[in-house]
Amino acid sequence: MNDKTSIFLDIAPELSDSEGALRLHDRFLHDENAPLTLRLDGEGLSLQADGQVLRGDFVKMLPRVKPGMPAHEMLVKTAKIKNSEGPLTAVDATAGLGEDSILLAAAGFHVTMFEKNPVIHALLTDALDRAKAVPELAEIVSRMQLRHADSIEGMKNLDFTP
Repeated sequence: MNDKTSIFLDIAPELSDSEGALRLHDRFLHDENAPLTLRLDGEGLSLQADGQVLRGDFVKMLPRVKPGMPAHEMLVKTAKIKNSEGPLTAVDATAGLGEDSILLAAAGFHVTMFEKNPVIHALLTDALDRAKAVPELAEIVSRMQLRHADSIEGMKNLDFTP
């Protein structure tokens, strides 16, 4: 039995031997007839269908994560515990493209993210990898850990209590 997800893989020729391309070939089954396309090009990984493009992009979050800004975010205000001691930790049980997680990480949280869907997980992995190369984001994303798992099962194996 093959547990790979079938999808049309479109990898730019100059990236065909890259680590990202090899990872995609390991995780997905190329299907010429699949309605969705995963495209890897110079801008990163994207999901494409019917002229629409979905790509994880933490650079667009820079105005919201620069110093002093996360404290104004409702999510951060809700998650912060006044007078708490020790490192702040959070679990994003449905990580999606990681926008909530990066806000929490920018506010100082160590965030464990769970994403079960293999396509969304791949998009988020790519976004995290690209963000590591951006000086303003590198420290923030270093506090974000992504797990490819169902959060209900995954949280049973955490080494901390969320």
